Amino acid sequence: LAAVLDAARNPNASIVALARVVSGDPSFSAMALRVVNTAKYAGNRGPITNIRMAAMRLGIRTLRNLAVCHAAQSVVSAKQLKTFNLQKFWEVSLQRAVAAERIASRCQGVDPSEAFTGGLLMDLGVLALVLEDPTRSEAFEAWIELDRPDCMHAEAGAFGLTRADVARQLVQEWKLPDELGIPVAYALDAAHAPEPLRKLCHILAAADAVGSVLSRKDTKAALETARAAFPRELGWPDSAVEDVLDTLGDEVSVAAQMMGFKVGAQPTLDALLQAATKSLV
Repeated sequence: LAAVLDAARNPNASIVALARVVSGDPSFSAMALRVVNTAKYAGNRGPITNIRMAAMRLGIRTLRNLAVCHAAQSVVSAKQLKTFNLQKFWEVSLQRAVAAERIASRCQGVDPSEAFTGGLLMDLGVLALVLEDPTRSEAFEAWIELDRPDCMHAEAGAFGLTRADVARQLVQEWKLPDELGIPVAYALDAAHAPEPLRKLCHILAAADAVGSVLSRKDTKAALETARAAFPRELGWPDSAVEDVLDTLGDEVSVAAQMMGFKVGAQPTLDALLQAATKSLV
């Protein structure tokens, strides 16, 4: 990660030099090749089988974002976290990331790939808190149905700090560029972020609410939270939530294959609306 970030920060770095750095990590190289050969990047062109061509197709910024995502996946193992459900953690993170990418694609001046990366990294603080004390996984399991603000309030009471507090420390230690680190650290506190990055903070907050509709058991409550988030965070009508949710599950499944995650079957919009109606009844 450090080598890729250093190369990406260098304004004089060539794509060939960056490809050389990437090729030094076989698992990251495999991810980059999976990504570049998806319909999003490959189009009608033939398959790419070498990192140099993959780097040229993806570009420096996208490679950097992929490096951060790969590092986040590799930072801890399920064995280290003991009873914590790491697979579910990454599934929820991926749902949020894909929602962030979809929302960002409709906003001017925001890079959707950075929104995706930010969405994926938003809960890294949770991993750090559980890694420090694996018994905390029981608390996170108990809070899984809470909205993010309520969950962070519970964390502050139980641990003396929140996932956002820890995220601020992590992005500094990892020396992430501001356009990635600040939105992760201030997604629910956009007023304290620099003006140019506040829009991305708001996008991540809205995406978190939308993504949770796919994962929470109380679909009705999650949908209500998402519908309230859109006018507040984006200035969009609450009806736009359904537009983002439409095909979101399918896109999460595609992204999981691309990123090397294991996820369960994702609900369709119709299934979500039916679940919300059933809950209301």
